[in-house]
Amino acid sequence: MERKVSKAEIETRVTDVMRKVELQGLQDRMPSQLSGGQQQRVVLARALVLNPKIVLLDEPLSNLDAKLRVEMREEIEELHDRTDITFVYVTHDQAEALSLADRMAVMDKGRIRAMGVPRDLYYRPPNAFCADFLGEANLIAGEVAAVDRAGVQVKTPFGLWHAVNPSGAAATVGIEVRCMVRPENIRMMPAPQVGFNGFEAKIESLRMSGSTVTLSLIANGAVVKATILNHSDLNLEAGMTVGWGVATENTVVIEKG
Repeated sequence: MERKVSKAEIETRVTDVMRKVELQGLQDRMPSQLSGGQQQRVVLARALVLNPKIVLLDEPLSNLDAKLRVEMREEIEELHDRTDITFVYVTHDQAEALSLADRMAVMDKGRIRAMGVPRDLYYRPPNAFCADFLGEANLIAGEVAAVDRAGVQVKTPFGLWHAVNPSGAAATVGIEVRCMVRPENIRMMPAPQVGFNGFEAKIESLRMSGSTVTLSLIANGAVVKATILNHSDLNLEAGMTVGWGVATENTVVIEKG
């Protein structure tokens, strides 16, 4: 469809969109003369100059290095905040989706498996696929031992755990379910505490990643991953048996399947 736009309006739109994507003064350069981040902004500028109501961004940062991806992610978020344009952002990067979306859909083989606010989908996933796809998750097999107003009691290899059941998963006594626990929600706990599911487990392996340490914990043949903050006096070694715990509110029942 032909767009009849005057030369004066074209100049106004170009100047405005160059300001929005912070490319002022670079109008006369070819894309090949720009940095990787600036080239990505050119792509955005070409879409925004048409004054669209909606923009589809299909893996827009896939060809950038890790540092530049973070920078461009922040710039896209700021640009979205400065306009009233709806951005539909397609990505396989969970960090991008969780940090940018106001509302997101998790898809599997062309089917929407979950939809909602990122925080809700991360902490209260409606199914195992969503739990496993968004970040890392321990999915611990168990059997429902009791159901009450506060939630569900589940027999697990780590003991009798209290869990929340936000998705309304079938929670009849005796059925098999899974408890989802995020690695970052497991903490060292020498003594039991009210409101926490405590357990003892042996450290099978540990790996330092700068500010955090990732541990593989084993008890009664079951393995979970824990991610804790690193510090200079953290004296943990493989083979040690340590007390651990996860808050009831961070132990989420998910239907088996």
